[in-house]
Amino acid sequence: MTSITLCVFFPKGGTGKSLTSWALASYFARDVATTLAIDVDSQSSLSSALLSEIAPDATTYELLRKTSSLERIVVPAVPAYPSRLFVAPAGPKLSGLETESAAAIDRPYMVADALEGAVGYPIRVIDSPPAPGIQATAALVAATHVITPVATDAASWQQLQAFEILLAAVRHRLNPKLNWIGIVPTLYDPRRSLDNEVMADLRKQHGDLVMRPIRNRISLREAMLQERPPWTTPTTDYEDLFTNLIRRLGIEKNIAAPARQPKATTR
Repeated sequence: MTSITLCVFFPKGGTGKSLTSWALASYFARDVATTLAIDVDSQSSLSSALLSEIAPDATTYELLRKTSSLERIVVPAVPAYPSRLFVAPAGPKLSGLETESAAAIDRPYMVADALEGAVGYPIRVIDSPPAPGIQATAALVAATHVITPVATDAASWQQLQAFEILLAAVRHRLNPKLNWIGIVPTLYDPRRSLDNEVMADLRKQHGDLVMRPIRNRISLREAMLQERPPWTTPTTDYEDLFTNLIRRLGIEKNIAAPARQPKATTR
């Protein structure tokens, strides 16, 4: 299959960006193909959900600084996840990369350059920083597709225009083939009138680009924090989103073997 690099990005925190990255990477690994989850957000939420610990000098910071290679930093996810899921983890030093790379002429391409060796991973899911800086731009430049988690609140609705401006700039100068595959309304509560107003505005302005909303469910965040995949929760919102997404991408399911089981310890 042709490789797919999906960037999960929105220029505002608190919209379920890392939650969406975690869920989609998990389903891609289970149902489609070997998947690499690439964390370039210094908060490391995606990495913490998929790994028990993160080596301090083997993160995407070293990868993007070109002091390490992809094969040196990539590790398998914890055994609860499918064996086809691998992680390029983030670390706190990424927060300084914005200023450190300011003078580098090739900085918009640093994620794309880092992923040149990712031939063994047909699916790549990038969890980008929640700000329109150079790291987010570089993630968009490396991507074939971008999906946008937008919380159903007024502040997120207002930030959507900032995303569209950045997307247009990236497409115009750096990655003209970047496909905006969908808007994911997140943290949705159908009992709140504001949520429904934002949903209506999204659909009015963006039509079929808007996907089914992800309801505000604590069980999903608990699963992520407890290093459990999304299908261990009662809600199917992300599974429904994933099914819609692969239909839009034109790819078929290829169900993986069961998740790895922890080795028994002898005492």
